[in-house]
Amino acid sequence: MRDLALHRSTYAGADVPGEIAGFSSINPLYTALPWVFRELFADLPQARFLVLAEAGAFLGIASVLLDHLNDDQLERPGAAFLLQQAFSSAGLAGLRQEIPASSPFWSHFDRLTELQLHGLALELELQGQPARFDDRSFRLIAEAKAAPVLIGLAALLYATTRGLKDSEGLPGMLDAVELSLDAVERSLDALFQAGQMLDDVLDWREDLRSGHLTGFLARTSDKDLWEQAVDVRIERLEAVVRSGWLDIEDLQRAIERFGEAEESAAPLSCAAWMEFVRFYRSEAEEVKRRLVAERAGEKIKALVASARV
Repeated sequence: MRDLALHRSTYAGADVPGEIAGFSSINPLYTALPWVFRELFADLPQARFLVLAEAGAFLGIASVLLDHLNDDQLERPGAAFLLQQAFSSAGLAGLRQEIPASSPFWSHFDRLTELQLHGLALELELQGQPARFDDRSFRLIAEAKAAPVLIGLAALLYATTRGLKDSEGLPGMLDAVELSLDAVERSLDALFQAGQMLDDVLDWREDLRSGHLTGFLARTSDKDLWEQAVDVRIERLEAVVRSGWLDIEDLQRAIERFGEAEESAAPLSCAAWMEFVRFYRSEAEEVKRRLVAERAGEKIKALVASARV
């Protein structure tokens, strides 16, 4: 299992060579956000911050593995399941070490864990049923992937109230924590939705080839298409997507959702998070510019060709 834990492909859900060099080798959305939101926990002692940041990273990595297992993307699912359980147990142990059982945090833990499992189950249930994979389902599935990350951030927020008494302003602190957590959740949900839209557009051919239904494929295909041979599926949908600029349309939706993530986080005054969101938004804008230029070139060539006839 050690070899599996060190291999990059375990966390990429694809055949990627080499070993990881630690948390920094894994998607920062799942491992680095405590540092991105550090302003919210400025008063938290460094030692406690590091315990909870590590716990959140373990839970984030466990969720990545669970997602890959749900999508049947790992070659050694039995070993991957054991590794996923090990990460999950380590994360939970860190939370229990720092967050008292009486903390309101645990109600959020239960809510977000239920959301994560419900989203994974829904994604599995909707495979092969594009007519049922609507926008509401897409949002729920994307928010479910954000849930484990939110657990770690919620733990850090509630840790700032540990040891306070009512006479020391605990009720007001708890209200402030709830407001901050709401803003973080709305922003993170929007970012995960936008990121999923971007990934779905970039990977739609591979998703179609492997038979994995995504939000983008559900909006652009029907059940008949999925019953065709793989090469026929891709050729038919390629024509539909390119003629209707459907991928560009979804990229614009992603860009708008990134904007919602930024807007939702405005009350938090977290400069690093704003920079993080803007970086991902700029990536989506660059992909859109490239595709628009490509399609516009095709249109011009077609017009020139028709004018010569």
